[in-house]
Amino acid sequence: EGYDAELAVLRDVFASVASDMLSGPSGVVKRTLLASLDRLCELLGRERSCNVLLPLIITVLNDRSDWELRLAFFQSLEGLSAFVGRDALEHFVLPCIQQALTDVHELVVEGALKSLAELTERGLFSREASLRAAKASLPLLLHPNSYIHMGA
Repeated sequence: EGYDAELAVLRDVFASVASDMLSGPSGVVKRTLLASLDRLCELLGRERSCNVLLPLIITVLNDRSDWELRLAFFQSLEGLSAFVGRDALEHFVLPCIQQALTDVHELVVEGALKSLAELTERGLFSREASLRAAKASLPLLLHPNSYIHMGA
């Protein structure tokens, strides 16, 4: 009981610090945190990763002036996916990926396509969700950027 209680307090402290970092103004701090997201999720555990971390990291996509931050989000998804599970991925992450397929910055679109392919290949989406994602990416087959249309 003592160990579990202390671990819960420690997880709450780290969740609070991560929340402050992701809510702050520095894109560099946010990108650094995203680069270590898998380790942070491991520390926080599944429940806090889903309930605290996932909603916060999705907000980084709202920063339209920092394409590197939006790209870092998609690069961090593989580490996050092991902790949040299929339901959270399909209901919260997949819509973010689909929205990013129309991002103004081509590297963000490419990052979204790569993360979509990785998550799909790992079988982390249901068949229906995979088909919806494939349908959303179909127009990119005609994209003039070869990295994007090959990724689609």
